Amino acid sequence: MFVDLNMWTKIFPADSNCAILHSRKTLWGKEVIGMKKMNAVDWVAMVLVIIGGLNWGLVGLFEYDLVASIFGDGSGVARVIYVLVGLGALYMIYSAGMMSKKEPATA
Repeated sequence: MFVDLNMWTKIFPADSNCAILHSRKTLWGKEVIGMKKMNAVDWVAMVLVIIGGLNWGLVGLFEYDLVASIFGDGSGVARVIYVLVGLGALYMIYSAGMMSKKEPATA
């Protein structure tokens, strides 16, 4: 799969609200036509998924669990963070599914 990098114009529009960018070009066989501004839940989910991804990267590369080292191995706070990261990932999956339903396929 090849992504045309010229299709992305600006990630942060002039009004400084972050947006998921789309142009009229196609991406993996789908025409991307709209612009979805990120709300607070989108931001929280994105931050949680980034934290989880970085933590898993550290675990995979160095066998170092940053969340457990900060909050204690098996502590209640660490477990809550792990659950929140999982919920953030589920929300991101849901959000991506909703976005794909709104975009017409071009094939």
